[in-house]
Amino acid sequence: INIVLTDSSLKEAFHEEELKMPSNVHLHSKVSSKPFNKFSYIRSFVDEMLDYDLVLFKDNDQRLNGFPWRTFVRQKADATVSGPLRQNMDEALLWRHAYPKRQYFQFHAAEAWTEDWNTQWSSKLFAQGIPTEVPMLEMYMVLFNAKFANYFFDEILIPEFVNQTSAWGPDLLWC
Repeated sequence: INIVLTDSSLKEAFHEEELKMPSNVHLHSKVSSKPFNKFSYIRSFVDEMLDYDLVLFKDNDQRLNGFPWRTFVRQKADATVSGPLRQNMDEALLWRHAYPKRQYFQFHAAEAWTEDWNTQWSSKLFAQGIPTEVPMLEMYMVLFNAKFANYFFDEILIPEFVNQTSAWGPDLLWC
C-alpha cells in the first residue's frame, strides 16, 4: 500500500500499524506536501503486479469499509478493468440538486442510476447490481486484471509522464 504523508511525524504511526498487519501487507510511505503525480509511486511496483490476480487503485477519499468486495468481484466477472459507482454524500442531498455537480462524468455517480435523470442508465441495473459497460472508468477506484495492469502501466509510466505533477490521462487510455 502506497501512502503519501504530508507530515513526517505521521511516519512512525503508520509503521506501528504496519507491524500489526498480516505479513503480506506492506506500507510504503513517502512524505510530500507538494502536488504530485500519484502514478509516480506506482512505477516501482509494476513488476510485482504479476504476483497477483487483481490490482486495485483507489484515491484516498474512497473508503473501503463496508464495500461489498465479494459481490463486486463476482459481478465484474472477467472484466479487464472495472470500477464501482460512487456516491458523493454532499451532492446526494436533496437541497444540492439545484447546484452543478462536482464530478464531470456523471455516469459514475450512484444517484444518476437511482433517480429518474432521463439517462440511458436504469435504476433496475443499479438495484440488481448488473454490470454495465460504460464509455470510461475514472481513476478514483479501479480494479484491474493484474496481467493487464502490468502490461499497461509498464507501457505508460514513462519518465515524461511520471515526472509531471498531473496524473490526468491514464483513465482515458485504459478504456
